[in-house]
Order: sequence, then structure tokens, then C-alpha cells
Amino acid sequence: MTPALYAANIDVIGDSNYSENSFASLNGGVDGGLGTNVRVLKGTNVTWTKNNAYFLTDRLFIPRGATLTIEPGTVIYSSTNDNGTPSVRTDDKVGSIVACRGGRLIANGTAAEPIVFTSVREWEALNSVDSAFDPDSAVGPAPTTADGGLWGGIVLLGQAFISTVNNTGVNAGTNQIEGFAPAGTASYEGDTIPDATQYGVSTNFPRNDTDSSGVIRFVSIRHGGYEFETGREINGLTLGGVGSGTVIENVEVFANQDDGIEFFGGRVNTKNMVMAFNQDDSFDIDEGYRGINQFWLCLQNPGDTDGGGEWDGVSGTSAGYPTIGTLNNEHHARPVIHNATFIGAGADNTVTTIPTRVSGKNVNTEKGNYAMIIEDYFNGEIYNSVFHDFSHGLMRLIDTNSIGAEAKFSHNTIGSIGVNNASTTTVGTNTTVLVGSGVSDARTKGFAPYTLTGVAQNNNSSVGVSPMFTSYTRNTNNVLTALNPVPAAGSPLLTSTVLGGAPVYAPYRGAFGTSNWAAGWTKISQLGLLQGSAPSSVVDVDGDGIDDVLEATSDLVALGFSPTVNNVTNHGGVSGTSLFDSLYTQSSIQNLRGTGMMIGPVTPGGNAVLTLPLFKSDNLTNWTPAGNATATVATPPGKQFFRVDLSNNAPNP
Repeated sequence: MTPALYAANIDVIGDSNYSENSFASLNGGVDGGLGTNVRVLKGTNVTWTKNNAYFLTDRLFIPRGATLTIEPGTVIYSSTNDNGTPSVRTDDKVGSIVACRGGRLIANGTAAEPIVFTSVREWEALNSVDSAFDPDSAVGPAPTTADGGLWGGIVLLGQAFISTVNNTGVNAGTNQIEGFAPAGTASYEGDTIPDATQYGVSTNFPRNDTDSSGVIRFVSIRHGGYEFETGREINGLTLGGVGSGTVIENVEVFANQDDGIEFFGGRVNTKNMVMAFNQDDSFDIDEGYRGINQFWLCLQNPGDTDGGGEWDGVSGTSAGYPTIGTLNNEHHARPVIHNATFIGAGADNTVTTIPTRVSGKNVNTEKGNYAMIIEDYFNGEIYNSVFHDFSHGLMRLIDTNSIGAEAKFSHNTIGSIGVNNASTTTVGTNTTVLVGSGVSDARTKGFAPYTLTGVAQNNNSSVGVSPMFTSYTRNTNNVLTALNPVPAAGSPLLTSTVLGGAPVYAPYRGAFGTSNWAAGWTKISQLGLLQGSAPSSVVDVDGDGIDDVLEATSDLVALGFSPTVNNVTNHGGVSGTSLFDSLYTQSSIQNLRGTGMMIGPVTPGGNAVLTLPLFKSDNLTNWTPAGNATATVATPPGKQFFRVDLSNNAPNP
């Protein structure tokens, strides 16, 4: 594809939708604070189309009142540049997109045409050409699962509640997003935080928990996570104070150098999230985040990774906040997570595929390859999920106040969990896979899946229950080579009890039932690592929960269904009226007829004459009518149902 538009170098070709002027000057100083020489979306509404290739060579900010819309099928390539100062990283040019408070990013892809954010090296490898927007002169090479930090990431900033408190428990309610440290910045609100990288509640941005930062749907974010300085990397997808009006579903973060996704407070909900081979935590939660989440998939590196989830309740260390531990405290992070499938780095890790961060452990981690690393009054709820193949343990509860009083962990299946001591890994047990000073507190509050004596509780399984995925293989270097996460027949994920109440009905544990919703549109699927078929496409334009194709069949049309009408809540154009009100009346049920069923007209309080058509054959191939079997049955007033039971389980007469 010939590049037609270079988003972060728009000044080169004079496009009027972008500016390198001061961010503040675009909005009279209200939303400023980045100084000069940053790229800013200047048009109120700008659209990127799939027929162009887009190159981001620096941060692109979407200011208050502006919207960047990206069409399905669009690919955005990003790069980094040391800006002529290789020993100083804080002034580096790093391709990224930041939707500031009041700005919106609409990246609404589809399963057939996902939107992809990736490294410029991927474009070079596809086209066998060195890009003019990559500072080196090499062509590619194509990035692999080991390549992270090749650009920045996607950042959404909103004005929903966040918790970042001082040592007396007073909440500032606002913060600067991590990973960006532009030189010479200023704040026009007087709180010392540059407005363009600020999130949460402040002078010009009152609290709005239903705030919308846009739509991120069917999006794959690959090879990002640039590190500006030690400990200041960028997550694949960063959500700072993002409100529930934002749509985030069907998102993949692949091979990011830092966390896959991080929630800094906010109230946004998510669904169908894939975090694959990221080099820190997969799902990171902090600053009082609360949202409803369902269908999460985590796949981790065998060489360099931390927790499946790093889940903090309050910004900082809870020991310094004496007023935070009260019941129902809004400072606590309290997400609800249904149907997660978390797969760790493996039971034994002897191969380092990524440069070492911390020596002395088989997996190069900062806090350990635990399914969950928890601290600071985390008050979340985790249900109907599966955790498998984490090398260090199931839970690391860091401090004595790791868990809030309302936290829940129930109806989960625990697979193979190792206990890794620098050079050896042993199979964990119910009493060994929970570690840290907060274990006792977690048991007291009923969050721990096992009692002190190792008895499973709250409908959680014991350690070592095989999830029985349809396929699950690793090579001799412990690298995951094939996974079909759909449970095989007889899997405990299908047969174990589940807890209701999820947004989407799912009678199974884990993120997958009978089909693989991550198939096709994700990088891990395109590589062949993720296997299984995608769910069949359902069209439901009228929003009544019934497939429009099915509603258009002659049988359903005869019953009164229409593919263009909500038959559940607006039948006949009358709000609150359902077609099912007329389908399931007493008389309609009593007059059902069907081939092979003893069903007939019924007079309540009288006799019911039931008929069962019989057929005969002398070769079990050709059948001819042989009359009817009939029965006359007295019926009481009201409804009466009959059945034919030809099994061996029929009740005695």
C-alpha cells in the first residue's frame, strides 16, 4: 500500500487537520500544557480511511471538543525517534494517540475488518521497503512476540472518579497519566498537572462517571509500550478516569513492553478482551476503578512477564491511608469480572526469550508470575473463571490490607499452578499457592479460595483441575504453540456450577463456550497459535435478541414475527407489548399440535382427546400411515400438559 497520509508528520504535506503549534493555543489555554512542537488534531471531526496507510512518528493529541474517527480495516503504523539525544529519552518522539478529556477516539472496527495499530517495521516487512518515517535504514524485520516497545500506545483520558489520596485519606481526584513526560509543560488550571495528560476531576472538568471517550471495538494493538525512562513505560491501552459511556470490546493487546491494559480509576465496562504475550501484567487495575467486565483472555510469555492481573484498590500503599479501609469505601477498586481465562507463563521456565529485567528467577519478572497480584484494599469480584499454568502461584497478597471487605472470589477453576523457587518449579497445592502477608486477611474476609487447612470454598475448585481445553500444547522451550480455549466435551468448565448475574448469559466457566470469539480478527489467531472457529454471525438490527434471519422465515412470519420490529418490547408498534404475550396464552398452549406428539384440543374441566399418529414398515426404510393411537383423559380446570415418554425412565403407572 502506498502511504497517502502521514498523520504525525502532517506539517510536511500541509494537511489542515493537524498542527504543531502549542496545544494550549488551540483552546485559549483551557486544555493546554504541553508547550510547543507536539502534534494536535485541529479539526473538530477528522476521519482516517482504510484506503490510506497512516504513520505516527510522535504523540498525537485529540483535544477537548475534537473527534478522530478511524474506519474499519484501517492500519496505523508507528515508530520512535531519539530526537538527536540518544542518552536522553524524555524528549523522544514516540508514535501514540492520546484522547484528552473531552476528546473522542472512534475506532469502531469489525470482526471482518479490524483496526490495527502496530510498528512501522510491520509495514516495512510487508512491503520490503525501508520507511522514510523510521529513523534506521533497515527493512523490518517483522516484529515477533518478543518485540515490544517499538512505539507508544493508545491512551484515553476521562473525567470519571479516580482515587489518589494523601496520607490522611483526602482524595486529589485527579492525576497525570504515566508514560509521558514532555519537557517545558505547564498547567492552565493551576494544579501543576499538564492539562493534556491530566485525567479525573479538576477545575474545568467536573465529575462525570458516564463520560464518553469514544469507541474501541475490534482493535488490535501490537508491539507498543515504549519506555521513556525506567518505570515509565506506556501500556498498550491506558484508561485514565474513563467513564461508562465509552465502549471497549473485542480488543487485543499483543507483545506490549508494559501492561496490556491498565485501568486508572473510572467506570468504563469491557467485554471480549485479549491480552497476549505482554511483558508486564496483562490486566492492571488501580485508583478505585469500578466497571463490569466479561470474557477476558490472558496469554503470557514464557520468558518475561508478571501477573495475569495486578489489582490495586487505591493509588499508592494502603498502609499510609488510615481512613481508607471502611466498608463500601469509594476509594476501593471494585471491578466485577465474569468469565476470564488466564493462562500463565508455564509450570517451568528455563528459556529467556526477552532480555532479563530481574535476575535470579526463571521467569524475568518484577513481582512474579502469579495469576493475581493484589494489594491496597482491592475490593473486586471474580466469578466463573479459570486460572492455569502460572509459574509462581495463584495469588500474591502483598500487604496486610490487600483485600476489601466486600471482595468475592467464587465459582472458579484452578488448573496447574507452580511454586517457583529461582531454579525449580514444583506443583502447587491448596495450601501453597497463596502467598504474602495478606493471605490471613483474605481468608478472614472470605476472599481466599482455600481455608487454612487447604479446603476449597466458595465453589472454587482445588488446585490441579485440568481445564480440558480443546487443544493446548507447548514446545520443548515451554513456548505455547497451539491453543483452542473452547472446553472439550466433559471439561469441568462445562460441568461445574456457575454463578448467574453476568451481562451475557454464559453457562460455563472461562471466556469461551462452544465457539472462539477471538478467532480471525486477532494477531494470535492470524499467527495460527489461537485455534477454533468463530461464532456464527447473528444479525439483530431491531434489537430484540432474536436473529433477524430467523424472524424472516415463513414459519415465524406466520406466527407474527418481523425482522424489522422489536417483537419483545415493541410488538405492533406499542411500547411494552411483546409478541410472546399472545403466543403463550392458556388457549394457545392447550391447542398445540405436532407430529408424533399426543396433543389435541382440550376443554378445561372436560375430556381431552389426544392422538398419536402411527406408521408401519416391513423394511425400516419405507413407512406408511397405520392409523392413530388415541387417549381420552379427564382434565381439571386450568392448564393441563401431556407428554409421551419412550425412554426407560418413564414413571411407574
